[in-house]
Amino acid sequence: MSSMTSSPATAKRTILFTLLVVATAALAWYAPRASAQALLQEAGSAASFFPRALDFGDTPVGGASAVQEIAFRNSGSGPMSLSSVAPVGGNFDLTHDCPLAPDSLGAGSYCTIKVRFAPAAAGAQAGIVQVIDADLAVTQQVLIQGQGVASGPKVAPSVSIVDFPVTALYTSSGPKVVIFTNDEGVDVWPYFLNYLPGEGEFSKFPYISDNLIDGGSKSVSTPTGILMSCDDYIFNFVPMAPTDSCFAFVYFTPYVVGERLGSLQLGYDYCGDGCGDTTVSVILRGNAVPFSDSDLSVSATTVDFGSVFVGATATREVMVTSTGYGPLSVFGVRTTSEVFMAETNCGRGVKTGSTCSVTVTCTPKDFATAESDLYIDHDALGGFTNVKLLCTGSSRPTPKIEVSATGVSFGNQSLGVTSGAQQVTIRSVGSAPLMISSVGSVIPFDVTSDCPASLAPGLACQAQVKFTPSAGGRQLSVLEVNSNDPDHSSVNVILVGIGCRPFSVQAARRGFGLCGP
Repeated sequence: MSSMTSSPATAKRTILFTLLVVATAALAWYAPRASAQALLQEAGSAASFFPRALDFGDTPVGGASAVQEIAFRNSGSGPMSLSSVAPVGGNFDLTHDCPLAPDSLGAGSYCTIKVRFAPAAAGAQAGIVQVIDADLAVTQQVLIQGQGVASGPKVAPSVSIVDFPVTALYTSSGPKVVIFTNDEGVDVWPYFLNYLPGEGEFSKFPYISDNLIDGGSKSVSTPTGILMSCDDYIFNFVPMAPTDSCFAFVYFTPYVVGERLGSLQLGYDYCGDGCGDTTVSVILRGNAVPFSDSDLSVSATTVDFGSVFVGATATREVMVTSTGYGPLSVFGVRTTSEVFMAETNCGRGVKTGSTCSVTVTCTPKDFATAESDLYIDHDALGGFTNVKLLCTGSSRPTPKIEVSATGVSFGNQSLGVTSGAQQVTIRSVGSAPLMISSVGSVIPFDVTSDCPASLAPGLACQAQVKFTPSAGGRQLSVLEVNSNDPDHSSVNVILVGIGCRPFSVQAARRGFGLCGP
């Protein structure tokens, strides 16, 4: 913003930036010391928080946010005595049910800390929730932040928290893209973009060792068009019109092991001259592991399960081979879709040349094609390896039977004489082979068939039925076809015929059924 070097607005922005840097440095002063953590562990006492950071987002000046809760757990082997639970920095207040000395929090027990943000002025505010152990004076903290919003325009980020994958020291993970959108009906002027803390772990460019590598891309394509970077608005001093957006790249390049927290901040006003200064913040979060000379290769970069029946589960394996100069450590595997699940037998210390596996399952929930990323987190360069997963849900093939008639009538048939054959056609009309287990009837009807044990979809076979009456009168039976049709496992065709004698006076006198003269 060289064009505003001498303006009051520039001076105001410079002061604001300086205050942010000072605040960040003050916050860093409260960070837990490694020696204190070691002392905690020696005493058999440790603590954990969930979550490790709170973001209250935009809160009107003079108002108050909704209460957010933090679970504080004594994860040590003995009781923990606390001297204080309090917020430090910013317009935050809290209540809690944690026991204070002389009372103690038992091993494995929880207490709850409730935090509220009540900004007295517009702009970004950051602080910590500080819990102090009464015995060892060990400080535990949770990062808290919020944005005081005055009446006027609002620029909203696309996300409130950016999570990076596990990343090895001195390597870069990213980029992650954060999009800021002007949600109000007036122009706004972005005038600074800060990556905090100012240690270089979170930045707009990736760092490899001590060398700054240009991120390359200067624009982002979205469904609504090409976005300009927020830096372009800032350096060219141009307003962001209502509904317009800009983007910022974020890379994570750790040089300290463990969870790392930071913030991306965009400052803007709505007159171009320092009026209505506002800052919007996004939490940056990453986890760093020691650098290793390990490396790996995977058996596939894309795994396509193909067609899988909805509700059924298919399994595939991705082989992981340690290819570096030192042993490979795999910290875990994860997917980005609930359709897929992953687990691994890989662990720490996979020797060079050795192979382990990641087992991935797909359980489609509908007939669409599901996509996911499989992340293999490790200590090799880059911190993770990505494998694409594809799986398409399909309907399960079903066998179905159809017969050409529901009944067959033979009419009058002389006793002891076999009728001509009548034909019943059996068809496989489903989407899976029809398994025919039996085709038959009982005397006086005789059935033969050419039906195979398995009848493919679209094919048919024949059953031949004959009638040989041994007694006079009406004769009934069924042609029974048994198959694997889930809806009609047994299909019956009614068979009917009449046994009779040739016409004679003697037969008529004795009451025999007569076939006619």
